[in-house]
Parts: sequence; structure tokens; C-alpha cells
Amino acid sequence: MWRYSPPAGTSEALPAAPGPLLLLVQQGAMRVRAGAQARQLKRGDVYFVAAGAELELEASADVTAWVACANSLGFAA
Repeated sequence: MWRYSPPAGTSEALPAAPGPLLLLVQQGAMRVRAGAQARQLKRGDVYFVAAGAELELEASADVTAWVACANSLGFAA
């Protein structure tokens, strides 16, 4: 799990993760694009990102979010 806390107006693209991700917005607001889906998230929102989806994050207000990732080894057959 890691903390994502950029200033407003910051955007970045993250490579596709081998396992699923959960984003939990603690404060502020942000826009998330995962594959073809885009959502505006605010305080208290939780967002699921499927394994293999490229992720674009844009802070529309000073935001603190937590990103939890599942270890892809747990999904190996």
C-alpha cells in the first residue's frame, strides 16, 4: 500500500499493474482513468482497477489517496 498525495493540477500515468488495485480517497478530489473508464473521485470514494489496466491520475484538488495492490503471485495457477 502506498500514499498518493500530489498537489492540485498534477497528473501522471502509471504502467499496468500485474494485479488489481484499490484506490481510497482520504481527502480532496481526483480524476482517474483506467482503460476506457474515467471517474471523478472525492473524499471517501473507493475505486477498483482491474489487473493489467493502465492508470492515469489527475489531482483536481489537493488530494491524499491510498493505493492498495494485490500481489499477482496470489493469482498464479
